[in-house]
Amino acid sequence: MIRYTLAAVAALSIAAPTLSAQAKAAKADSAEANQSSWASRITVGLRAGSFRPAGNSEAFELFDRALTKGTDDLGPSLIGASAQIRVWRKVHVVAGFEQGDRTVASQARVQPTGVTTPVQQQTTFDLTGVQYAGVQVQAWQWDRGVSKRTWLRLHAGVGAGQAQYSLRQWGNFVDVSRLVQFTDDLRSTGSGSFAYASLAAEVPVTRWASVQADVRQQRGSAGMNGDYASFDKLDLGGRRFGVGVLVHPWR
Repeated sequence: MIRYTLAAVAALSIAAPTLSAQAKAAKADSAEANQSSWASRITVGLRAGSFRPAGNSEAFELFDRALTKGTDDLGPSLIGASAQIRVWRKVHVVAGFEQGDRTVASQARVQPTGVTTPVQQQTTFDLTGVQYAGVQVQAWQWDRGVSKRTWLRLHAGVGAGQAQYSLRQWGNFVDVSRLVQFTDDLRSTGSGSFAYASLAAEVPVTRWASVQADVRQQRGSAGMNGDYASFDKLDLGGRRFGVGVLVHPWR
């Protein structure tokens, strides 16, 4: 009996290192597979687009009323980057950053007394930084052919963000009450939050890359200061259109 017990103990002592090594290898393989699985869920993107301000604030209304170029002409051209990770089936968490500006030259609509030349000025609307985060859901997918290749995906999303802006007007202006021309350099900077809803169409090109076009409707506002301190909040609402490339680097 003692002989058999000693033999069993010896066998276990010989097998233990092998079993321990196999367990460690299995654990490492499992961790590597799990890490690879999460890495394959990550998508990064680059896009270019434009922002069309809604113009529902006192400053934009003044520009539209007093100048030949107003809200519709001040939409900045934007460039940006984004990252998203699939957290559950067709649900993604998205975060991104954008920036851009637009400068337009205009003329006063009212001519001052005794002045025959146009009263000219320039306006710059600069979105110095737009950060956003939200949730995006794949709402529909079009597969075609025997291989069931995906040709189109449609996504819908909601989220919130923070935008920093800089507004500047410089040149000659008209005091409408006195019909007098004056020269000035007017500025305001600030930041504010916004909420958004988005729609996107994605066309896969390869296994690891897609082309995407999207539109984002947002609502928000930011305080004004400096030469515009007496104005109400600047409207950050509007519509952003974008086209870009999505890359799945670890798929």
